Order: sequence, then C-alpha cells, then structure tokens
Amino acid sequence: HTSRNNLIWSRDFAEDKKMFCYNHNVIYGHTPTIFSSNKKGNIEILINENKNASKINIDCGCVYQNKLCILRLDDMKYWYQKYID
Repeated sequence: HTSRNNLIWSRDFAEDKKMFCYNHNVIYGHTPTIFSSNKKGNIEILINENKNASKINIDCGCVYQNKLCILRLDDMKYWYQKYID
C-alpha cells in the first residue's frame, strides 16, 4: 500500500509499479502527461488500468498553454477545454 506522503509528493506515480492503492482509483495531476515517460508529447488524459483500480493523470498541461481536462466522477467521462489566456 502506498503511503500518504508518497501519494501527495510523487512525480512519477504513473510509472512506479509499487505505488498503488489497491481497490481504489487514484486521480492525480501535478505532472503533465506531456512529461510522462510512456507518453512523451501526449497532451491527453493518461489512464493506467489495473485489475483492481486505475491511476488517472488529468494534468494535460494547461499551465503550458495546452488544455484542461474535465473528468466527471459519476461515470468517468472526460472532456477538454482549450487554454484560455
């Protein structure tokens, strides 16, 4: 089980196989998907699914003038909003 401190401060959550909250989906940001090692240059939502739960990065780099991801938790549908200055 992943510690609370690691959940809050990790920058490599998606890539670290040991970091997982079993039976719970984890939705996070802080590191844009464009910087994820397995999706270099991608500005889409990043979902790493596991049989027990998923790790979902919704940070699509709006701070870098990319887009904002909106995730509706009721049904896990998502949309994007273009950057607006």
